[in-house]
Amino acid sequence: MALEPYIAEVREIINTRASKQGFSSEGLSEVIPGCFPPCMSTTIADVQANVNLSHTMRFGMTSFLLNIGMTTERVTEIFKASPDFKEHATSYQITHINGASGITYTCPACATMVTNGNCPVKALCKKIENPLVYYRRKVWVENKKRVVQKQI
Repeated sequence: MALEPYIAEVREIINTRASKQGFSSEGLSEVIPGCFPPCMSTTIADVQANVNLSHTMRFGMTSFLLNIGMTTERVTEIFKASPDFKEHATSYQITHINGASGITYTCPACATMVTNGNCPVKALCKKIENPLVYYRRKVWVENKKRVVQKQI
């Protein structure tokens, strides 16, 4: 197809920009729940408490978890506590968000999370544009602490 080189170039530009903004899972060797932003910690606690999440929060949580490197299987496990859990539908939605349709979705920005009523602590994240940025910064701080502790 004649458009393939252009499509590849556009994808590369998007990936480069996303990675510069902290939206890449590259360099994240493990998922650290203690570094999750309040919106994600609260949401996961809600799911585990058998709370039925809104569609926008399901999308936000799923895209966040996939963007930080969590496996589709692990995300599915989290959703099993949902009161309306259906394995096939959940699996389809997770793989779709993860790129099965050709588009890998990024976690919604904090402004979008606030608009959709999915941000429990607006003041805490004032200078954060995206839950992924919050997470990457917290992981960076945790890694720095580990390095300092090893040196002591």
